[in-house]
Amino acid sequence: MNVTTGATLLFGTIVLLGVTIFAWNLTRTTTYERNLAAFETLSKDSELALTHRIESYRQALDSGAALFTSSDRVVKSDWETFVDILKIEETLPGINGIGYIEQVLRSQESAFLNDLSARGVTGFTVYPRTQWSEILPITYIEPMSTNKEAVGLDIGFEANRRSAAYQARDTGKATITKRIFLVQDKEKSAGFLLLRPVYEKGRPLNSVSQRRAAFRGWVYAPFIASRFMKGLTASQGSNFGITVYDGKSTNESELIFGNESEPNESRPARYSVTKVLPMMGQQWTVAWHSTPEFEANVGTQEPKFVLIGGLALVLAFATLVMFYARREAYVRQEVKNKTQILVDKEREIVTALEVAEAATGAKSKFLANMSHEIRTPMNGVIGFTQLLDDGTLNETQKKYVELISNSGSAMMTLLNDILDISKVDSGAMTIAPEPFDVRHLLNSCVKIFSPNAEEKHLTILVEVDKDLPQWVQVDGFRLRQIVMNLLANAIKFTETGYITISASFTETDKPELAIAVADTGVGIAPDRREAIFEPFIQEDDSTARKHGGSGLGLTISKQLVELMGGEILLESYVGRGSKFTIQIPVERLEQEASKNLIKFPIPPETEYKNGVNAMRILVAEDHDVNQVLIGEMLSRLGYEYELAIDGAEAVAMIRKAEFAENQYDLALMDLQMPYVDGFKATRMVREQGIDAITLPIIALTANAFEQDIERCFEAGMQAHLAKPLAIEALRKTVLDWAA
Repeated sequence: MNVTTGATLLFGTIVLLGVTIFAWNLTRTTTYERNLAAFETLSKDSELALTHRIESYRQALDSGAALFTSSDRVVKSDWETFVDILKIEETLPGINGIGYIEQVLRSQESAFLNDLSARGVTGFTVYPRTQWSEILPITYIEPMSTNKEAVGLDIGFEANRRSAAYQARDTGKATITKRIFLVQDKEKSAGFLLLRPVYEKGRPLNSVSQRRAAFRGWVYAPFIASRFMKGLTASQGSNFGITVYDGKSTNESELIFGNESEPNESRPARYSVTKVLPMMGQQWTVAWHSTPEFEANVGTQEPKFVLIGGLALVLAFATLVMFYARREAYVRQEVKNKTQILVDKEREIVTALEVAEAATGAKSKFLANMSHEIRTPMNGVIGFTQLLDDGTLNETQKKYVELISNSGSAMMTLLNDILDISKVDSGAMTIAPEPFDVRHLLNSCVKIFSPNAEEKHLTILVEVDKDLPQWVQVDGFRLRQIVMNLLANAIKFTETGYITISASFTETDKPELAIAVADTGVGIAPDRREAIFEPFIQEDDSTARKHGGSGLGLTISKQLVELMGGEILLESYVGRGSKFTIQIPVERLEQEASKNLIKFPIPPETEYKNGVNAMRILVAEDHDVNQVLIGEMLSRLGYEYELAIDGAEAVAMIRKAEFAENQYDLALMDLQMPYVDGFKATRMVREQGIDAITLPIIALTANAFEQDIERCFEAGMQAHLAKPLAIEALRKTVLDWAA
């Protein structure tokens, strides 16, 4: 072996050995960081589950506070009914119960006990006796079977309980105690009370003194740490252990919870995360540590393989230098490089596919959320605009109100168009053929657009082929959407002349329906005829400035026609007009097919019990703006109403009215409400034997998708009013359904 070969061998061996060690260390570090990131994700999921559980407790207490706020007197049976409706064993895992605590001056204790007896609480004794001038006894607590020891307990006897109660009263916020021992806990393990203050309705609460003056008591929830922490996530116990301390330190004397998977000195956890979490007025230190099972699952031999592979490469390199010299080394490196390029390309393709799929899902979810979130404020804008136009405005004010109303309607039209085109793009749009009367469709569309045509002194002509059958099998809803888009465009882009809408039917090869809309408008240049079917594209920029519109109508129409198995044709001449023709395969039906048409719920034909103004209407709505708007609309129409701020309160008010044999005439039910939504509330009402004749329930919501309407009927509702809400539609619905 010559000097050059020897130098090459020595240098190459040193370099490869160094690279091997570096790669081995890098792989080991990267593996650890990757596993740590995975463990941090598990801890984050656990943290979210923990905060969500305590938040669900708080929301349940909010519902209890609402019960006291809505009633001047809540007796023991009322509280039992409320807790029974909550079904805390199913909906609030880890909670011991829900109760009520009152603040009573010691000088008024005898009167308090007499009043408590009148409310259905017997055998009540306040304990223990303290030196304080006031007592804070637990008045109600359900379920009683597991909490009877707590009844009558004066929580002021102990500093942690007393301090948290006063803090909640003075701040107006739900507050959790520091670590205590519950009297009903035989094992005397760490426990807590979550206290939510209750104030008199209508009293100002801007300062501590005002809150103290308006204070009534606390709705509270006791829970034991071990039950509260149990089963937060599926990974708890198997992939990680969790330890919780009261306060900012990890002092063992402040230990709240520690499961069996805690690390020990002989086997310290390889991965751990520690955080200080704000917890309803207190602070908890939470530590997550990995288990042997998690470490075994994420363990990898990759660093070892890298090291072994590197050493093998050093040996191979030495062998190749001695026998094949540089040529073989060059070939090996080329093969390695080409292979890596292919691997990288494959990874890029896989990543691109994953990104595309995630983007599609995110887009659909975003649009659904945007539909709800836009309709909710637009309900306020359009609704209050209708209320403003009460006949007392001057001409300038009426003009401004009309502009606001038109802008809101235009925005809702654009929102619906965007949702439709998104459905088609994502494949979520479905076609539902049914027996349909095409002649009725044409007449109704002409009737709708006649006022628009008359404003521009245009004539609308209707031509129907005598061979067109009365009934055909087609998706009538989508066909109507297409015809209205074409007719609206014809009127928009025609200044003088007339518009012709015609329908014909042929059966040469297969039954086919053709509908044409022709105008004498501006026409479309040949080089723009394909572009106008693209989203947000119009004939030119001047068209958008002059006539407005989003440019989505023709795009949606073309895609709907293609989904129905047809095509859309265009004939146009600049300055002379345009003709759009849709050709759709259909099935001829006999006249008897009308018997198979879908039937929707029919309003009961009964007389009003007490006259229009005597109707009792219940409104279940959690959004403050919508509460004001619906109330104003009902008041404007001359109706009285009562308000429930969530589904649980609505069910309680309906049950109370049924028990008093003074049921509401109508319920307007929002769908998205905290804790108990409109669907669940309606099912609960129907399960209690209150049918649609006794109490019609109308969905009043920003959820306007077809599947939402179907869910309303399935839950037991009778009709669906979509936001933005028109006062005329509300009036008609009340007259149709309130009996």
